[in-house]
Amino acid sequence: MKKYKLVIIGDREFHNVELAHWLHKQNKSFVFRQKKDTTFCEKGQKFQPLGGIEIYPGVRQFYTNVNFTQKRGFGHFNSEVSGL
Repeated sequence: MKKYKLVIIGDREFHNVELAHWLHKQNKSFVFRQKKDTTFCEKGQKFQPLGGIEIYPGVRQFYTNVNFTQKRGFGHFNSEVSGL
């Protein structure tokens, strides 16, 4: 299985930023679903809830280098918002 890339997937209860940071430091890929009230911040912007993004069925938006916590030292992650 060494030729396959391992990706850790977690549902909304796994939206813990400390876990994401630890996985990132371990050089592991991960995908965590997020609750709509989870806040994020793009560089130079204010924090806003994911639920505030206007999205329509079949549409996806990809955000790079966003911050999911106001705590220092956790780095930035990518995020995709999609309409179901």
